[in-house]
Amino acid sequence: MHELTPEWYRPRPELKKIDNITAIIGIDTNNIKVVENWISDEDCERAMKIISKTPVNHAATHSYPIHNTEGYEGETQEERLFAEEFGKKMVSLGEELYGLPLIRDQKFLYVVHPTGTYIDPHTDILDITAPDYEGDTYESQRERFPYLWSGHLSILAYLNDDYEGGELYFPEHDFGVRPKKGMIIFFPGNLHYVHGVAPVTSGTRYTLSQWSKFKDFIAKPENA
Repeated sequence: MHELTPEWYRPRPELKKIDNITAIIGIDTNNIKVVENWISDEDCERAMKIISKTPVNHAATHSYPIHNTEGYEGETQEERLFAEEFGKKMVSLGEELYGLPLIRDQKFLYVVHPTGTYIDPHTDILDITAPDYEGDTYESQRERFPYLWSGHLSILAYLNDDYEGGELYFPEHDFGVRPKKGMIIFFPGNLHYVHGVAPVTSGTRYTLSQWSKFKDFIAKPENA
């Protein structure tokens, strides 16, 4: 298991199932696709200019999108146009890499990871380690998320690398990535690709996020 994985983490194989998309693409590490130098320095600067208009919340313990922080004044035209341009590009590349059509039905996010923030192993659609909502269960979470199992593709792009820590890791694949400026990463957002982010020990990590649904995904297959 990857050395970045917290000691308390244990795989939960009883939750894993095979849906119609996973049956096509499988569950191998090669579904974690890394493309370096995808975003130009100029476009990284464009995105950073948008993000920097909102002060960094240095008290945060978890990463956050800029629209969730104090001082955010609402989506500007510049922000909206950039999100539309890059959201489409990210999804288009995902379709090319996986050979499957995608539906861009989730909001494009500008995400901030200040010093001290981290993300424990999780999937982007289901907390598989310790549900912390009042009265929540794994079953109730499954009901609440429409893209259970392989319903969506996670797409992350990196705007800077002038920070320490912040590695992306996949504990059940014993695989980790040190993000680089301009890099983009794709992986299925299901229980076969549990992932976390190591603590950012200095500096601030900035990313772009775009989740997109596999067009042909069957939300509730018979074996789920």
